[in-house]
Amino acid sequence: MCFSPEASFTASAVITTVGIISLKKSPNKESKIMACIPLFFGLQQFAEGVVWLSLLYEQFSFLKQISTAGFILFAWVVWPFWIPYAMEGIELNQGRKKILKWFKYIGLMMSCTLGYALLFRDVQASILDCSVIYSFNVSDDIHKTFGLLYLVGIIVPTLISKASKTWLLGAMNLIAYFGTKIFISNRILSIWCFFAAITSIIVYWIILDYNKRIQETTYSSE
Repeated sequence: MCFSPEASFTASAVITTVGIISLKKSPNKESKIMACIPLFFGLQQFAEGVVWLSLLYEQFSFLKQISTAGFILFAWVVWPFWIPYAMEGIELNQGRKKILKWFKYIGLMMSCTLGYALLFRDVQASILDCSVIYSFNVSDDIHKTFGLLYLVGIIVPTLISKASKTWLLGAMNLIAYFGTKIFISNRILSIWCFFAAITSIIVYWIILDYNKRIQETTYSSE
C-alpha cells in the first residue's frame, strides 16, 4: 500500500473491525463466507504493514520474507477462489448460482497455479517512492495473461450475481484497478489492494441487504 506502515496498520484495524461487525450481522454460513472478505483484507494489510517495517528498519528485516509471502498469499491464492466462492454463497438465483460455481472452480485452479508460483518463484518486496512494489521472476507474457485472468476471475462474479449491491463491489474494484494501472502501474499489486480493501465497507452493506432478502423469503414461504 502507498504511504507508510502506519497507513497499512490503520487500514488493517478499520477493515478488520468492519469484518467483525459483518460477521456478527451474518445469519448463516453463506453470509459469513462473504463477511470474511473484510477480515482477510485486514490481515493482508497488516502483513503489508510488517513488510514496510522490514524494509524500513533493520531490526525487523528478519520478517521480510514471511510478511511478503503473507501479503502475496492473500493476493494470489485467497482472492481468486474466495471472491467467486462468496458470490456463489449469497446468490439466491439458481441459474446464476451454477455459473458462479464454475467461476469458483476456475478460481481454485488459479489459486493453485499462483500458489505454486509463490512457493517456487522468488518474490521480492522493495520500496519505490512511497509505495511497496512486489517483483517476481516470470516473463511479461505470463504476467499479462495471468493478470487478465485474475482480473476476470474476481470482478466478473460480482457482476454476475444478482445479490443486491455486489455489482457496486465489482465496479469499485474495477475503477481502482484501472486507475492504478493507468497512473502507477508498477505498484499495482500493493496500491490496488489498498483501494479494494477500502470497498470492504460495501460488503457490510451487501450483508445487510442479504439479511433482508432472507427474511422476506422466509416470510413469503410461511
